[in-house]
Amino acid sequence: HAASGLSLFLLVAPGFLPGCLNPTGGPDPQLSDDDPHGLVTAVQRERTLPEALVPVGPLPSAQESRELLRALRSTRRVANIERMTPLRQFVVDHPSSPWRAALLLNLGLNDNRFGYYSQALEDFESAWALLEPDRASEATPLINRTASELATLYARLGRVEPLTDLLKQLETRSFSGTAATRILAATEARNLMRADPGASLLCGPTAVASLR
Repeated sequence: HAASGLSLFLLVAPGFLPGCLNPTGGPDPQLSDDDPHGLVTAVQRERTLPEALVPVGPLPSAQESRELLRALRSTRRVANIERMTPLRQFVVDHPSSPWRAALLLNLGLNDNRFGYYSQALEDFESAWALLEPDRASEATPLINRTASELATLYARLGRVEPLTDLLKQLETRSFSGTAATRILAATEARNLMRADPGASLLCGPTAVASLR
């Protein structure tokens, strides 16, 4: 039955597990503006987002990481969709930043959590464009999370063709844990939608409504 076959991917809901917070939230007097490595470490210690931040590409400049650190600390003050506004502004202001892909993934996770599915899809697609496996092999966890979240959302929205294209890109890639579960569920949903186009109704508005 189509509904039972689709139940697996409908149950794989996006998580949101913020980690430990820096208790002060103020500037770190031990960090210098000319210490890019130290600032990257400081950014990665700010466990305020669901997915760890990993720069992809060259080492971010110290100034860039300092700006991101301020933006991250400002997100602690708000608990709704608006909490990510400083990070989205950072992405706009730094279109070539090595932090961009990881930030887009986290923005998409937040949009998805609050039901902004069109924006989440745009964020995931933009992140994936930067994280195709042959271009960012040093960021495996980031790649796997982005691919699995994008596949899941395509399946939920009944986007068969882009889902098929994505799954083809992932044929030679290995996944484990939650990412593997999501990819398998999205693949099964795609197969069901191909076999029974009517099943796609469960992956569109009906499926989205069931997640509210």
